[in-house]
Amino acid sequence: YHALVVHLRDWARMQAAGPGRAQVLLDLGQIYEEKLHDLPRSVESYELAVSEDPDNPNCLRGLGLVYEKMRRWPQAITALQHQARHTDDATESLAALRRVVYLADHELKDPDLSIATLEEVVALDPDDLLSLYQLVALCRSHGRMSVLVNTLRLLAEQLADDIAKTAVLVELGEVLELKLKRRDDARLAYEKALKLSPGYSPALRALARIYRDNGDLDALL
Repeated sequence: YHALVVHLRDWARMQAAGPGRAQVLLDLGQIYEEKLHDLPRSVESYELAVSEDPDNPNCLRGLGLVYEKMRRWPQAITALQHQARHTDDATESLAALRRVVYLADHELKDPDLSIATLEEVVALDPDDLLSLYQLVALCRSHGRMSVLVNTLRLLAEQLADDIAKTAVLVELGEVLELKLKRRDDARLAYEKALKLSPGYSPALRALARIYRDNGDLDALL
């Protein structure tokens, strides 16, 4: 492949700056990566391609994948973020953001980045229940109460199953009542839960506690 590499290098120099040169550099990076297994030179070619055409998703994707192969996680994440924010393809954007979440969680151990990126994911795809539950779990374990409240509300809106929705509303009420001391908002969440599932004991106990503490004997009875 030496002759092909030399040809592509010369061809890149002959191209006008911009997308045309970026495509040749992308081809060169792929030869280094896939045929010669020379990752440092592949990265160099992909980086030059991105500099020529910064919003080209193929260049960004290739660069990000090689960064991952080299375990250069921060650079891989930066490439994925750029890819997600500079494509008109919602599916591709979501895939890149979900990959950022995975790397932030498993490689960087960065819960703030995971949470912020999951917020982007659910803003783009509110029907993604798996990401919503993942965001709830991260916010719960890392004490991000404000984000947790917003996510629980969104999750309750998206769930079709009344039992699952009831459990989410009760957790929302508990966060509002016990963590944020917003008892009026908590009461509304508990009442919604009880309306969905009359007789649901966690909601009944929580409402009884709030009514009793507020001295609202009529509601308690």
